[in-house]
Amino acid sequence: MIVEVLRALRNQVGAGASVVHTQWGVPSTVMPSALLQGGESDGMSQPIDRVRMGGSDSHAVLTVLHEMHHGPSALGKTSGHWSGSLTSLKDEPAYVVGGDVAWHEGVAAVFPQARHVPWVQVLLQDALSWQRTHPAEGWVIRVDTRPRGALFVGIDSGALQWVHHVEEPCNEEDGLYAIVNAVHRAGASLDKVRVIWSGDVAGVQGWNRFIPHVQAFSSADRSVSLSEDDWVTWCQTLISCA
Repeated sequence: MIVEVLRALRNQVGAGASVVHTQWGVPSTVMPSALLQGGESDGMSQPIDRVRMGGSDSHAVLTVLHEMHHGPSALGKTSGHWSGSLTSLKDEPAYVVGGDVAWHEGVAAVFPQARHVPWVQVLLQDALSWQRTHPAEGWVIRVDTRPRGALFVGIDSGALQWVHHVEEPCNEEDGLYAIVNAVHRAGASLDKVRVIWSGDVAGVQGWNRFIPHVQAFSSADRSVSLSEDDWVTWCQTLISCA
């Protein structure tokens, strides 16, 4: 089914289109690269299966930490892990994300030129770009909230502070509690937090009563290697197909 849907998309965008793909809502773990022992990440998203074939030890360490963090994947035998480094952030933290192997294999079969960019990386890049164009003291939190859950990332002065995923059922109070708890545990000031959100507006209802700056994310704020039109076309095509 995945391949058939992707072939239909290829007919719309063309076989030679620049393609970036991701999976929404998959668990992710991000940590300072200095904590990894043995092996350097090359900055590209790679399947953890490389480890079993003699890949970098850092990927194996990330996989173990990811499974400790999130537990076994609900996908079972069809699950996989992909890792890399976030070179645009201070200290270049490493990430590992879970996902469905069938999806990745399907994309590779239909769009061999496709590049995998985890959603957590997209949100962190959004936060970094927004902070650079709107400099101020305090956390910038980029959140994408959907009926199926919400993904949060937080940075401060270009440095990673927080990554969090709330699974469904998730309402506006769950998301607000997650933010307030994370900011307080870090000893930061809630008054200086700026939240940039996308997705379901119901998921952020009432946040501005506790957080002074809450605004919707604009695609004009995104800085990516592909043109904005490519991203918009791809996302809208997926939505119409779904």
